[in-house]
Amino acid sequence: MCVCDVFFAVESQESTEDFSRAPWRLAQYFQGAVMDLVDATVAKELHGHEVNPYAISVSYAKVPEGEGADEFHLRLAILDAYKESVVDKVMSAGFEFINLRTPSLKLKAVRKECTEVPLKDFAQMFHGCPNDPSAQSEPLVKPTSRRIKLHFDSPTSFRSGGEYQIFPTPRLILQSLAVKYAVLTGQDREIGDSILESFAKSVRISSYSLRTNFMPIEGVKIPAFIGTVTLSVHGSDTLKRHIRMLCEFGRYFGCGIKSSMGMGSLEVLREEQEVCAKCCSVFVA
Repeated sequence: MCVCDVFFAVESQESTEDFSRAPWRLAQYFQGAVMDLVDATVAKELHGHEVNPYAISVSYAKVPEGEGADEFHLRLAILDAYKESVVDKVMSAGFEFINLRTPSLKLKAVRKECTEVPLKDFAQMFHGCPNDPSAQSEPLVKPTSRRIKLHFDSPTSFRSGGEYQIFPTPRLILQSLAVKYAVLTGQDREIGDSILESFAKSVRISSYSLRTNFMPIEGVKIPAFIGTVTLSVHGSDTLKRHIRMLCEFGRYFGCGIKSSMGMGSLEVLREEQEVCAKCCSVFVA
């Protein structure tokens, strides 16, 4: 997959809304800007799948005083098949300004980065291969760690039984990640009952700090949650590696519904990392 990181500074703003406290509210506008950039046939193809082959997240980066304006960080993760039709255009000079009418906001791209993350890397995490790329630097979560701390830093929600589910359970979290991983890596979408049963039996939420929120999309407020959940895994090392791999994959493609519109943005935190309750920024305790 390709991961595009584009950092935008505010050129002008007439709106009084403070997006720094809820940067994910800009995600749908960034998505629209990207879709306007690509061919109509490509845009239609991107949304003709059960699981969209891309995800968008938006965060706010505070720049040290005297070093420039604060920035909004757009991250686009997308399958390699769309490198020429989407990634190259996002990284081109043609994607420099974004003018929003509602809210009235003008953003300018100040820097761009593009990284290739081979999907096979995630399979290596699962199988515990010695050339696991995460072993080249300190991993966010040890391969067989019993505890995994997840931070949902944009509104996250699930659909089950025709209704929105706004409290995360291990099964909802891991089933969503497993389906995304299976579909986007070309595997069977159906997750075996034995795997789902192992998730339900072997994974518990040991702590959480959550609050309800809403994601406004096209005039509809989708009920959701934001916050931190710690999963405790009681099972084999194989199961622990499997869950760790899914969570690492979720860092790019999100968790839950509408990750292509900024929902379900997911971070995997180290044990010593905490999240500020006011601004949701991550810090070391």
